[in-house]
Amino acid sequence: MDIVLVQKRTPELMSRLFALWRRSVEATHDFLGPADIDRIATYVPDALQGVSQLAIATDGTGAPLGFAGVDGETLEMLFVDPSARGQGIGRTLLTFAAQSLGARLLDVNEQNPQARGFYEHCGWHVIGRSETDGQGEPYPLLHLELPPSPEELAKARRQIDSTLHKLRATLETLEAKDDPNRYKSQITLARRRIQAFGLANRLIEREINRED
Repeated sequence: MDIVLVQKRTPELMSRLFALWRRSVEATHDFLGPADIDRIATYVPDALQGVSQLAIATDGTGAPLGFAGVDGETLEMLFVDPSARGQGIGRTLLTFAAQSLGARLLDVNEQNPQARGFYEHCGWHVIGRSETDGQGEPYPLLHLELPPSPEELAKARRQIDSTLHKLRATLETLEAKDDPNRYKSQITLARRRIQAFGLANRLIEREINRED
């Protein structure tokens, strides 16, 4: 299995992904009837074309086994062909979406507990809920987030430490001026930023300790 970031969205590829989407939904979304799937299917071609980053898992012949789409920090879609389930394709696509495409947020149908369980097993946490889906249909959504790893938190703390060091040096320079009142606004801003970054650092430290 290979993960490929799609560069050219040809009609043939879009047709194959659309067919894969339909097979996946029919196999996993028990709460949807045929008419519901037909209605939702009208949105899918535009979604496939419009999503910023589209990755597909392929077999040895290049045939798609699943795909994931990411816009900004949001995983907009992740579907696996029913015939390829149980091979780790969904987890591989999810990991690629998070680590390579920057996905940190996603929505999952509340009526699809299997999907929710999959994401939670992979480390995602429910942070909210909506009564309707993105098209206003009466299918409640759960909003999930992927928390930062300890390594990501440590990296953020180092970056903040560096910024704090520079801000404190700037503040010290401004306060040492012959007429510091001339720089009152800059001094106030520097102090506020030091306070804000210090708070962020303490929150990160608390989260790191909680992980430990």
